[in-house]
Amino acid sequence: MKATVATLALLVYVWAGILQLKAEDEVLLEEAAQMQQDPPLTGEHEKTHGDQRKVAFSAAFGTDGYYGPFTTDVTMTFKKVFTNVGNAYSPITGVFTAPVKGVYHFTVVIFGKYSDHWMGIKFFHNENVLFSSYDHPNGKHAMMSRDINLSLEQGDVVFIQLVSSQQIFEDGNNMNTFGGFLIFPL
Repeated sequence: MKATVATLALLVYVWAGILQLKAEDEVLLEEAAQMQQDPPLTGEHEKTHGDQRKVAFSAAFGTDGYYGPFTTDVTMTFKKVFTNVGNAYSPITGVFTAPVKGVYHFTVVIFGKYSDHWMGIKFFHNENVLFSSYDHPNGKHAMMSRDINLSLEQGDVVFIQLVSSQQIFEDGNNMNTFGGFLIFPL
């Protein structure tokens, strides 16, 4: 009797697994069918959008040692460029200028070390501060990062400012970075 109950329980367990796999197969078949219905991003889309969709940059601060504090807010220039597809980021001014209308993703990472000064930044879209971030190394290492998705018009600018009386540190390991890319054009 015990063997029959154990066998029956095993069969129920196996059958439940088969039903689960069948349900997963149906979901995958539906997704595959949807993918076949969605047109690929080639052909007409490429003719109308071309290389406009290729926008990405990543840059590190590139200056070793302490930076700041200053008596006024200072636009940070991330001079060590890793990639700048579309040439929308200027390592001279520290400003990203949207070459096409679209939704973009941006990330900023800031590092502080062994300092009594706070580290603080402001993230700008055109003349508007979208967010500020602050941390205090308090004699240790401190790192902060933020990211954001933005809908930009062609010609809109994005940049980072070091807040007055704040300080960051760079030791050649590219600890302070700013980057972004076009998610899709509008």
